[in-house]
Amino acid sequence: MIQILSVEDIKQAELESYSMGESSNSLIRKAAQSISNYISLEFTNKTNSNVVIISGAGNNGNDGILTGCYLANDGYKVTIFRYTNKKSGLPDFVRLQLSDCKKTQDIEYYEFSDSNFIIKQLVEKLATANIIVDSLLGVGMNRPLSKDLSILTNIINNANSNNNTVISIDVPTGINADTGEVYENKFLENNKLAIVADILLTLNYPKKGLFNLPAIQYFHDYFILESGVNSRIVTNKFLLEINDFKNLLPLRQNSSYKGTFGKLLIIGSSKEFPGAAFLAGKSAYRAGVGLVSIATTQSAITTYGSYLPESTYCHLDEQSNGMISSSTSNYNVLEKQIYNYDSILIGCGMGKSQESMEIIKFIIDCHNKYNNQFNLIIDADGINNLAELVRAENINLNNTILTPHLGELANLGQINITNINLNDRYRLSEQVIDELTSNDDNENNTLVAKGPYTVIKDKFDKYYISPFATSLLSIAGSGDVLAGVIASLSAQGVSILNSALLGVYLHGLSATLKKYEYGSGGLLASDIADNIPFAIKKIKDQK
Repeated sequence: MIQILSVEDIKQAELESYSMGESSNSLIRKAAQSISNYISLEFTNKTNSNVVIISGAGNNGNDGILTGCYLANDGYKVTIFRYTNKKSGLPDFVRLQLSDCKKTQDIEYYEFSDSNFIIKQLVEKLATANIIVDSLLGVGMNRPLSKDLSILTNIINNANSNNNTVISIDVPTGINADTGEVYENKFLENNKLAIVADILLTLNYPKKGLFNLPAIQYFHDYFILESGVNSRIVTNKFLLEINDFKNLLPLRQNSSYKGTFGKLLIIGSSKEFPGAAFLAGKSAYRAGVGLVSIATTQSAITTYGSYLPESTYCHLDEQSNGMISSSTSNYNVLEKQIYNYDSILIGCGMGKSQESMEIIKFIIDCHNKYNNQFNLIIDADGINNLAELVRAENINLNNTILTPHLGELANLGQINITNINLNDRYRLSEQVIDELTSNDDNENNTLVAKGPYTVIKDKFDKYYISPFATSLLSIAGSGDVLAGVIASLSAQGVSILNSALLGVYLHGLSATLKKYEYGSGGLLASDIADNIPFAIKKIKDQK
């Protein structure tokens, strides 16, 4: 995992780096080298690549200018536009590098302090550019764009097309790196203006505002590049990385049998949502669990039982509305069954009703009564029913995983969904965890706040951020697949927190591995489930 830092943290980390022998000049050189190396590896057709770099007067701009010099030395045709005021000259080492480069390489350089004098040349160069690099402003940006910067930003955005790639360095110009805010624009019709980047190359550490709205709408993909800054600061926000998970995957020995890999009971589905529990069961099997049993209504089994022949089934009485009944016979069946399983997942497609709420309460009571003999995962309508329970009485969860999307999280937090957005996930997650967890140090609950860059929160005031934000996951049944993966890992002996972290990562990776085949849409939830083994293999093969 890599720490997610604030702007103040970044400044402190740079000071620490100076004390360890780095200098501002060496950090700029290393940043430029990392950026140019990335571009050289990703855009290998150098002879036909026109690179246009639009830089500012600060260190972010110096990173861009030096990147241009390195790219020109590597065979690219480079044009640099530097926006500055007359007081901001180039650092000597950058000026000398640029001067030497202009003598021998195909590089053009324009410096200006009034955008009106450069618009024609800039538009002409951008029209033939294959790569456009935005290094106008860095992480220190904390106010609305000036008139000149607004004009330049607008020109770059208008030039963005399928024929080129726009790359922003560290943060897209116009975005507050701490909050993700894009400020009101006073000079152009575009009310909120920032660079829309195809690729964001963020240096050393991800910045906390980049995972907030509206910032996440201003870049399509991102990569973290090292450039010499190392922080000893300890924060409470972490970005998940693929190298975190190789040692968390359950071992699979040749001498094993199905019982080795755990048993999972899924309680869910209804006449209205018959497929949900079966999708969760499929993804659970794909994630490696040895046995899945589904406790559901006869109507759901009749509709979808053949979809998952590998599963066993527990027939439950049905309400007149097609949902699972809270009958005494169902309680008797469930109480006899649940202690045979390592984990129980409840909620997928079960619907909302008084009796559904009573079943949730029954399972929570059993979980607490028998000292957490099984792991408990509550998803979907299980969470909505839990929210109604919380309004009526004091509920205490122990070692439980909750997997709400934003609407379900708002319901748990007793807030109207219209009054919140994705940025409220941190606050609401903390509130819900605190309300549902006792002060016992041995008790812990984990909440998975689903959405772009899913947030995972545990009892100990730490937030873990998924690196994935893709529209491929925005499909009916995607949440059921995630719940099944998490429950599967939990049944295989992975800890509560690590089941959530690994499950979220596998789910996102499974979809992302399909983006070159599917683009941005058309993936089914069952496709995500079927791709889980390939995501696992990707992690195992990571060096």
